[in-house]
Amino acid sequence: MEPRDIYVMAESFDWMTCPNVWRTKVHSNYIEILMATYNGEKYIADQLASIRSQTIEDWRLLISDDCSTDKTVEIVSQFAKDDPRISIISRGERFGGAVPNFYNLIHRSNASYIMCCDQDDVWNNNKIEVTLREMSSLERRYGCNVPILVSTDVEVVDEQLRSLERSMLESEKLSCKSYLPHSLVENNVIGCTLMANRALVNLAKRQIPFECIVMHDWWLNLIAQACGHSSILPVQTMKYRQHGNNVAGASYSPIDAFRKFDFDRSRKDWNRIVCQARLLLDRYANELDSKAYDMVDSFISLYEKKSFINLYRLLKHGYRCYAPLRLASQIGMFFLR
Repeated sequence: MEPRDIYVMAESFDWMTCPNVWRTKVHSNYIEILMATYNGEKYIADQLASIRSQTIEDWRLLISDDCSTDKTVEIVSQFAKDDPRISIISRGERFGGAVPNFYNLIHRSNASYIMCCDQDDVWNNNKIEVTLREMSSLERRYGCNVPILVSTDVEVVDEQLRSLERSMLESEKLSCKSYLPHSLVENNVIGCTLMANRALVNLAKRQIPFECIVMHDWWLNLIAQACGHSSILPVQTMKYRQHGNNVAGASYSPIDAFRKFDFDRSRKDWNRIVCQARLLLDRYANELDSKAYDMVDSFISLYEKKSFINLYRLLKHGYRCYAPLRLASQIGMFFLR
């Protein structure tokens, strides 16, 4: 397929605040889909086919492979031969995890928007369209120079794409509200659904120690909420496949969540949550307004000293998880960290 020049919803934008994008023709790489792969041969063909079936066709798929030992690269290479929009931009390099692999893609992206993509899901054919429509609305409201993130809901399915939960946001008791105190302690963005604009990507490209963040999607959401805006749509745009090799999965029952609970891992995760907050202040102090700065600084100050009054203040001011089991973990780890 040859790249096509198109005009995309240009009438929806303030042409004075977005001159570089919307006064010129938009080429096929104005949306870059970032896919980090590792031994995904079993499901990746389904995912690639669903991306090729999108109602919006002007995108580019960038794939970074973390030294797969199966036929993942072979399958992707065949798709790339048939579709020039698909490219393997990194292979044979060991990243050792999803976070550094995705950050490799983020640093190499140069489109107006990026979308994160897992290797084992299936996108609804209007996923890009739904997400981009919300992004265009927010950029019309706030301007293209403001960091913005948009994410959506998903349907949780099994290996054969049979429905397990209609809504992950509902089953996981994740809030659709963008509220920085809550986001400091709990990620309500489903990473494989997110779209980030160029202003957010440029901020995210600053060097960070990966050991200080829990996941790349959480980190992007924190930057967006602290420095710009984040929107979560309660609309299912894809099938989120659950299987034995998920890097991050949905715990769609309290029993399953309790069974998977790991004390040492939970303690380490809560230490990294606080590390994320410190890193946010360290890297973006100049971009945060006084209100956002005080929210992050207060969280760090309250969390650093174990006391019942500080725990009460954390929960009172919104630094709390919503689901009962996650809240219990938060309270326990506050004293046992």
